[in-house]
Amino acid sequence: MFKIPIDDLSEDSFCRIPKGLLAGLIRSTVLIIWDEITMQHRHALEAVDKTCRDIRDSGAPFGGITVVIGGDFQQILPVIRRGSRESTVDATVQHSYLWNHVEILRLKQNMRLDEASHSFAEWLLDIGHGRNSDALDGHVVLPEDMLTTDIDTLIAKIYGSIEHEQHIPPPQYFSDRMILAARNGDVDEINKTVLHKMIGDEISFFSADEVIHEQGVDGQQPDQIGYPVEFLRSLSASGLPPGELTLKVGCPLILLRNLAPQQGLCNGTRMVVLRMSNRILEVRILGGDHDGKIAFIPRISLIPSTMNSDFTFQFKRRQFPVRLAFAMTINKAQGQSVKYVGLDLRVPVFSHGQLYVALSRATSHHRISVLLPASESKTLNVVYPEVLTVWWVVYLSF
Repeated sequence: MFKIPIDDLSEDSFCRIPKGLLAGLIRSTVLIIWDEITMQHRHALEAVDKTCRDIRDSGAPFGGITVVIGGDFQQILPVIRRGSRESTVDATVQHSYLWNHVEILRLKQNMRLDEASHSFAEWLLDIGHGRNSDALDGHVVLPEDMLTTDIDTLIAKIYGSIEHEQHIPPPQYFSDRMILAARNGDVDEINKTVLHKMIGDEISFFSADEVIHEQGVDGQQPDQIGYPVEFLRSLSASGLPPGELTLKVGCPLILLRNLAPQQGLCNGTRMVVLRMSNRILEVRILGGDHDGKIAFIPRISLIPSTMNSDFTFQFKRRQFPVRLAFAMTINKAQGQSVKYVGLDLRVPVFSHGQLYVALSRATSHHRISVLLPASESKTLNVVYPEVLTVWWVVYLSF
């Protein structure tokens, strides 16, 4: 909506909103609601502030618009690539010049958990604040009834006897459960394993990849530089679909791009496959206001963000903008609520709030299963106490 320049965001950034319909809408706006603000870089909020001041010709914060920003600072903070603890904390909205204008409203009741889970809610708060972590190494002991022995047992606890089912599970089955891990590589392995166990024939869709050349760079013409198709297809980047996407009818997916927000097709939307062809996927949306609606996902061309890329060159991938969603990363799961959660913590969490987010996706501690390294009963909990100021905030401009 605000055209925030994600790839080249800085303290001098403005939103790319030309004069026209959108600018007119902002001029007549009286309220902006911005959720999950804790994961947003403060420069994004500041860019919207400066843009609104300019469009509305006002020196007041956000041009005089009241802005409600919500978030839980016990959860994951802005992702700073190769960032230190200091740079991550500095990117939070608490370090913005706008923070001086914030009025704090605290919410204290956990609406996600079952009514009988009061003790679990208190335990989660302790996890979020690091109060029950070992002071020397930052580890926390997990309850024995959560622990499981191996990856196959973890999959069986969350997805039951999926390999013995003679019918494709209904969509609600997948909307009620997920497996979480800290790293993309572990998520991909779990997704492959569960997909192989599920009934049905696998169909693979291969991406069309091409390197983006700048004409005349280093005296070379585009047709003089080449990379093997297999090499390009093997590349993986944050927010990029796999070069070889293997699916089955009925399997769960997660959308990687905002295709049609008004129709429920947003980045992070979960869905199940109904039909497949080389050019389009027919899916059913899971959860939210559009739960149960049928949608169509086309192949689109995607370019990895230059800000989040390890590649020395730019390339374009044409593929369905989806990934399997039997399992997903803890960061991607933020905002999701399900009944059954499995956690693969053989590789522990590595940033603030990840353990808290992972454990708080389920509605009861009785439906959480955790896989730790062999003979271990505790795992790392990373908490930055300096950011634990608020749970929800309201910004009031006058």
